[in-house]
This record gives sequence, structure tokens and C-alpha cells, in this order.
Amino acid sequence: MSTYIGQSVSEIHIIDCVMVDQIVYFDILKKTLTKFIEENHESINEVLFRRSKASIHYASFVTFWLESERIVFVSEHDKPPKSMKVRPM
Repeated sequence: MSTYIGQSVSEIHIIDCVMVDQIVYFDILKKTLTKFIEENHESINEVLFRRSKASIHYASFVTFWLESERIVFVSEHDKPPKSMKVRPM
């Protein structure tokens, strides 16, 4: 974990798999995101989940699940389309 502008920031978490569709993404997200948060953060209140621009990340049931789990996330409309300083790849 590193510090960025007074906030703790988790290292990038990459899951090695092939994303097929919204259902596969959702299953992987449910299995890994809450576990990752529990293992790397003291509280879910200190987490801001940032998704990529891939449309499967914004499926309505994915967004509904994130909201129901009280995981704060950056909305699709609030993200810049490209900003390499913010989104290194």
C-alpha cells in the first residue's frame, strides 16, 4: 500500500483471466473484490473503486451490486476518457 495525496492507495490488483461477458466479470468481482478490500483495508469506508471504461464494468447489475455492498465507485460519467498520468498502463 502506498500514500497518495494524504490517502492510502492499494497497489494495482490484477486477476489473470479472460473476461468473456458481464456475467463472468460479475462473478469474478463478487469473489475477489470484497476479499481484497477485507485483506487490504481496515474499513470499506476508505475504499474508492475505480473501474476501467469497459462496458461490462458498468452493467446495471454490477453497479447495483456495488451500491448494495456500499462500495463507493467512480461513475462512468465522472471518469476522463484518457489520462495517462492518472491511468498508467
